[in-house]
Amino acid sequence: MSFIEQLDPVGDSPTEHQLNFLLGERSQGRIASFCGNLIGPHCEYARTLPATFSVPPCECLPGISNRTQRIITDPCYWTPQLPYLYNFEGKIKLADGTVQSWSHTVGFRRWEVEGKNLRLERRRIVLRGAVADAESAVDLRAAHDAEVALLVKEPSDSFLQQASECGVMVIADFRGVETELTPRLLRLAWQPSVAFVLLSDTDKPGFYKPPAVTIGHAVDAKAQSVPESTADEWASLLLVELGADERPPEWLANTEKPVIAIRRDESYANMTDARTACDRLQSDLAPQLNLAGYFVSP
Repeated sequence: MSFIEQLDPVGDSPTEHQLNFLLGERSQGRIASFCGNLIGPHCEYARTLPATFSVPPCECLPGISNRTQRIITDPCYWTPQLPYLYNFEGKIKLADGTVQSWSHTVGFRRWEVEGKNLRLERRRIVLRGAVADAESAVDLRAAHDAEVALLVKEPSDSFLQQASECGVMVIADFRGVETELTPRLLRLAWQPSVAFVLLSDTDKPGFYKPPAVTIGHAVDAKAQSVPESTADEWASLLLVELGADERPPEWLANTEKPVIAIRRDESYANMTDARTACDRLQSDLAPQLNLAGYFVSP
């Protein structure tokens, strides 16, 4: 639904045990009001006692974006190990007087970019992952068990939902997609499995980025000097693709953003082999580079 503006689990919270659940609409006239309940958490790998949090009604004013928020106490945060999710059950009253019901799942993460580092649950993490040519060929359970993240071209909502439930982090590759980005990014804000959205330099003008979405973009491995695009504030992470024997440019060691390297033409039989290949890539690039992630692509 296009009325979802943002879910901001990273916003300023009164304490460690509270977070702001921020909900909004951008239709500017199509929706008259909305409200709902947040119910959870639930997790595939753990038993919990669910609670219900009512989200206050928002009477929408024409011509502006409208928001309502709810403080969630003692939230259970989403991690790959324990992918806690909540259900949002909403009621939408349209401008013509009709009422619609709507539901979605959402997860809250403590996911941060801090200088060159990625942090989950306030701890530095290094992603290890595989490039998936087609989401239909991915065994999400195997990826979870091997602790492998995935880079997927234009992942579907249903695939990201399954990844969120299973506990697999995904880099959503939307480079060169010739459709409006804002609606896509608004939908991705619901999915805690989405670590980053990968865009190209030509995508940067004219889209709205929800606070819960983090953007990355690719740089040329053959560039001999620092591209101007690395200073762009619209992207928080850099990604570089390498040939079989290629090394990243030396200037990447000094950039102030997290860097993920992908080695192409790396064969692996399964997700466990892919994880081993990622570890090998990390070893090959050390000690010159201590990156935020290492991926392999067949």
